[in-house]
Amino acid sequence: MEHLFFYCYPICSKIHVKRMVKKMGVYSTVKETIKDAVSIAQQSDNIQLYKSILDAYNAVIELMSENADLKERVRELEKQQVTDEMLEFNSNVYWFKNDGPSTRSPYCSRCWDIDKKLVKIHVLGTEGKCPACKTKVYKCLYREKEC
Repeated sequence: MEHLFFYCYPICSKIHVKRMVKKMGVYSTVKETIKDAVSIAQQSDNIQLYKSILDAYNAVIELMSENADLKERVRELEKQQVTDEMLEFNSNVYWFKNDGPSTRSPYCSRCWDIDKKLVKIHVLGTEGKCPACKTKVYKCLYREKEC
């Protein structure tokens, strides 16, 4: 029976997966169901059944982890879609469409296009500069005027 403990060890050592799955609210249900099945398998003294239950448990944990990752990716994509619709590209920078003239700030086009991060251009004298990627934008551009 000792070799079965080592077989289960990689499954049980995935603490981050357990925490993530626990947040989904199904971990305890799956855990209790598998515990009951393991108990029954141990009582029947069927090693093959016990091993099959552990395989099923491992597969369920992997599917739950993948499901959580996919849900997070969908949230990220939905957030980007909303942000894309809210932005307009003008004079080599991005602007929020609904900002008033006094609150409008330019955002780095390089950071948004490549990394999907909104980084405000910092004004330094007659030019603007992205603090993240160091892209420079001249004053006539970040004031929404062509040079």
